[in-house]
Order: sequence, then structure tokens, then C-alpha cells
Amino acid sequence: MYFALPHIGIDAAGQIGNCQRSGRKETSPACGALVSFQQELTSGTLRLDLDPDDLEQSFLKQRLLRKLTYGQVPSLADLTKIAQTAILEDLERMINYIVDTSRNHYPDLTGIQIHGPEEKTFVCPSVMYVVVNGKRQELALS
Repeated sequence: MYFALPHIGIDAAGQIGNCQRSGRKETSPACGALVSFQQELTSGTLRLDLDPDDLEQSFLKQRLLRKLTYGQVPSLADLTKIAQTAILEDLERMINYIVDTSRNHYPDLTGIQIHGPEEKTFVCPSVMYVVVNGKRQELALS
């Protein structure tokens, strides 16, 4: 089973991008990587060089920038949706490289993980399907 879920926080006041984490008194950003990327876009100080101390963040920015129009600064919610789309594309590309879909069956669930108030976590599904005998069948929640 494949899961691909970027995450976002929503605090008790409805503020998007903040969440309360167990063991912490103060709220913290979620997703911190997307918040940081959005801040760089907003400030106009986007760094695209490869940071050897944070390769994952470097690759994230390079990957998501391809999805944006020049000068675009999406909201954190929209940036999270863009990340979800990019993750799905990357996941499906990798599945095609490594899985013999005519012999291997698998389900795929993508969406957005939401960290809500009182440490409650939800998933807003986006794309769900199962592949059996090489045939893809879309799934839906009833």
C-alpha cells in the first residue's frame, strides 16, 4: 500500500499552518518545510542552491518551484495542495519504475494530513485507487 500525504496544521483558532504537538507548550508550524519555502517566496530571497546541510529542503523547493508560475506566492493551503500533486506524480513515476503492475496488486492513497486542535489528526483524501491485474480502479469514500 502506498500513502503520500503532505501535512498542514490548523490550530484551535482556525489559523492555518500552526499545530500543537505533544510535549510542546507553544504551537509549531506544519509543514515547517512548506512554511519556510513560502516565506522565501514572499520575501523574494529564494535560494535554489543545493544546501548540503538540508538536502531534503533543497530538493523540495526545486521540485515545487516547477509547479509555480513566476512570481506566484501561493497560500500555505494552496502550496500544500501543490505538494500533494507533486508527490502523487513522483510516487506514480517511481511505481512505474519498480513495480510490475501486471503481477503485483497495490492500493494508493494520497491526500493531505491535517493536524487539528487537541492533537487530533485527519486525512483529506485526494486520489485513491487500487491496481489489480494491471487494471486501475478508482476508489471513493461513501
